[in-house]
Amino acid sequence: MINDEIFHFGEGGSQARVIEKYLFKVIGFLLMMQLGGFSLFAQEVPENIPLKVEKLPLDPKHFYIAEVWDEREDHSSVARLWTNNSSKLLDVEKGSDKLKNYYLESLPKNPELIPVIVRIGKIRIDEESGGGRSVPGKVKLVISFYKKGEDSPVHLIDYRGGVQYKRTAGQYQLISTVLSRALENSLQFFVKWIDQEIDSNINLAKGVKVFFRDYDEVESGDTVFYTPSRPIKWEDFQAPTRPGKYVASIFTSFSWEGESKVVDGWVHLYLTTKVFMLKNSSWVKSGSRDAYGLNHERRHFDITKLVVERFKKNIKNREMTPSDFDGVIGYEYLQTYRKMNKLQEAYDRETNNGRDRAAQEEWNTYIKEELAKVQKANDLAQ
Repeated sequence: MINDEIFHFGEGGSQARVIEKYLFKVIGFLLMMQLGGFSLFAQEVPENIPLKVEKLPLDPKHFYIAEVWDEREDHSSVARLWTNNSSKLLDVEKGSDKLKNYYLESLPKNPELIPVIVRIGKIRIDEESGGGRSVPGKVKLVISFYKKGEDSPVHLIDYRGGVQYKRTAGQYQLISTVLSRALENSLQFFVKWIDQEIDSNINLAKGVKVFFRDYDEVESGDTVFYTPSRPIKWEDFQAPTRPGKYVASIFTSFSWEGESKVVDGWVHLYLTTKVFMLKNSSWVKSGSRDAYGLNHERRHFDITKLVVERFKKNIKNREMTPSDFDGVIGYEYLQTYRKMNKLQEAYDRETNNGRDRAAQEEWNTYIKEELAKVQKANDLAQ
């Protein structure tokens, strides 16, 4: 009786190295009936390596294999076996198609789960002479797993592992078992990894939930933040005056900042919006500090606030994924900034910079009504 040994090893990402030992006791001789008798024989050198594809005893609860990419550098062979004092190159029976089928057909398919792409980077078996009846060998795998996305795949994790083994010289059936076990290990690794990561990994999140907050500072140095409790006043206009026909100018703008975390499999995106005016960029000519002119400038600030409310509404109405929400928000910010500038220009143009009192009153009414809608919506949301 001769003992053939298989040692499994595997690692991926930050996973701890895992070593499992499987001991296969293989009868070192085979009997073949010939003419009513039996004779001892060594196996013939195989032309390829058979790979059995069957359902594995794994139950993935969060994913299914949607595609398999074979991106090995060499598709002509997977093994260099030691045979009869020399080496021989062999491929898997039916080659790349069989390797792909192994991953596609070994696990259940549930299209309602996360579609995963398997990328085969390396599958290699190498043997060397053991100097006797024992032939040592290694199987090395590099398998990458991706989440299938609408635009492009999202990389999840790499598995780098394989198998070390010893077989009896002249006996080759163990090679198929070793290869199958190595491939199965990669799937076992991914099933375990995704079970651990499903609720906390942003790349596995089901979607994005957005939560907005208005910045609650009232004033900070040069900056006055928008709030009904602290309307701007002429003392906030501190920049040197500029020559020309205008008697005042206010600089208003907005920004946002955010943070995200995964909660129960969803990306929670917390966004804080800031609507502000800058004192050192806003000015007023002496002798022009009347209530009518201040109202005109305050409406510029209100317009910026209204534009930001539309920005928030647009973000809430957009379908965003965990992989694209940064781009979506950045795009909406730029679009909103352009709209803000156009609306401010329209306001000044239609009111003739406040000189047309009738037009100014129309804008006053419009802005008040829009702000009231915002307040009502906020009250209902609370």
